[in-house]
Amino acid sequence: NLLSEPDARLIDWQLLPGEQDVGIRSSDLDTEYKVQAEHVAVPLAAPGSLYMVYRNMKGVAAKSISTDSGWTWSVPDAARFADGRVIKNPRANVKVWRTKNGRYLLWFHNHGRISNFGFDGRDVAWLSGGVEVDGDIVWGEPEIVLYDPEPTTRFSYPDLVEQDGQFWLTETNKSTARVHAVPTGLIEALWNPQLPEDRPIWTSKDPSSARFDGSFTLDLSLEIKRFEPGALLFDSRGAGGAGLRVETTEDRAVRLSMSDQSGRSVDWASDPGSVGEARHSVAAIVDTDAKVISFVVDGRQNDGGEHRDYGWQRFTAEELSELGDLDGCRLNDSVSEAQVYDRALLTSEAVALHRSRH
Repeated sequence: NLLSEPDARLIDWQLLPGEQDVGIRSSDLDTEYKVQAEHVAVPLAAPGSLYMVYRNMKGVAAKSISTDSGWTWSVPDAARFADGRVIKNPRANVKVWRTKNGRYLLWFHNHGRISNFGFDGRDVAWLSGGVEVDGDIVWGEPEIVLYDPEPTTRFSYPDLVEQDGQFWLTETNKSTARVHAVPTGLIEALWNPQLPEDRPIWTSKDPSSARFDGSFTLDLSLEIKRFEPGALLFDSRGAGGAGLRVETTEDRAVRLSMSDQSGRSVDWASDPGSVGEARHSVAAIVDTDAKVISFVVDGRQNDGGEHRDYGWQRFTAEELSELGDLDGCRLNDSVSEAQVYDRALLTSEAVALHRSRH
C-alpha cells in the first residue's frame, strides 16, 4: 500500500524472500568476508519473473532468478556468456538493466582478481548485451565502455539513462559523479555484431605500404596443421627492431610483442589453450587510448578462462608510437590471411569477422 496509504506509520512492508531466512545466498559464493551484495533485479518476460545480479568475493558476477515475484529465488550461480564461460567481476558493483527494446545490458569489470579485499581493479568497465532465452539471460561478448587513463583509479556504482534512443551512463569514484554519453552504435553492436565498415590499411593479399599510427588491430586467419611452440606467425620488425611479432607459446596460445624505435616493448598473449591444430581467427586489439591489449579468438573475447584472472592487459609503458611500417612483413605458412586496421576494433567487429569465415 505504499502508493495508496498517506500515513507512513501504516505502510505495510513484506520482507522477501518469504521462506529463505538467510536471504539470497549460496555456500559456493560465500566467503569468510560477508560483503554487502548490492542486489539488482530486472523483470523478465514472464509475469512475476525477475533476474538478479550481485557482487561477491569469488570473482564472478552472481545471478539468481525468481519466478514468483520475489517470494523464492534460485540458488545463486555465476552469470555466464552464451558458450558457458562465467562472467568475471571483482568486489565491485555489477549492474543489470532492461532496455526499452526488451533486451538487457550488464555492467561489470571483466576480471576475477580479488586484491585489497576485492576493491581494486575498477579502472575499466565493460558492457555485455543479453537476450532472454527460456527464462534466463544469455550474455554476448563484451565491449569496453569506460576507462580511466590512470589504471589505479577506481570507479563504480553505475546507472543507465535511456531516452529517445540515446544512452548515458553515470558512475562515481565516491568523490565525483559523472555522466557519459554512450554511442548508440556501441550499444547496438552488443546485440548485433557487424563487420567493420572501413577497410584494413594493409592485407597480406594486397601488401601495400602502411604505417602504424596509434591504436590498431591485427587480424589473422590461421590454419595450423601441426602446432609448434615458438613458431613465428607474423613479423613486421625492421632493421632497427621496431614492429610487431606474433608467435605461438608453450601453453597453446599466441603472443603479440610490440617494440618501438627506442627499444621499449610491450607484449601480451591470448588465453592458454586458445589455439591448436585447427582453423582459427585471432584478432589482437591494441587500444592506445585505453592502453588495453585484448584478444578475440574464434569469436570469443579472452577473459583468462580457468588459467588467469583476466584475459586482457593494460600496458603502462609510454605510448608506443614508433612501431615502424608494414613493408616486408613476414608470415608463417599457417597464416592464410592477415590484415591490419588502423584502430581498435570493437569486440563485436572481431566476432563478425570470425563468423564471416566460418
